[in-house]
Amino acid sequence: MSVHYHGCIPLKWVARKRWVSAIDLNEYAEANDIVVLYPQAAGDPQSGTGCWNWFNYNFDRHFDDRRGVALRTVRAIVEDLPNAVAGALVSDGDAIPDEVLADSA
Repeated sequence: MSVHYHGCIPLKWVARKRWVSAIDLNEYAEANDIVVLYPQAAGDPQSGTGCWNWFNYNFDRHFDDRRGVALRTVRAIVEDLPNAVAGALVSDGDAIPDEVLADSA
């Protein structure tokens, strides 16, 4: 398994899909039988839209170690991967999942 922490990406499906498509990680993973997890972050006014907490030690003194909020969250997703996958949004190629369309309406 590979966990891919993205940089700051707007919370728009098209922008996040463009990022995933541009880095060719899915093709590499498929060719090497690897699961790629793209955990999503909403971000905040200090870290930015769609950003992981890379630097905000005032908010979380463990921001850069396994005790930090972001890493604990992703670890929980990995440990509960079967349930995470069961509830995941699935895109067929470039199609936007119905759930995303419903949320944006």
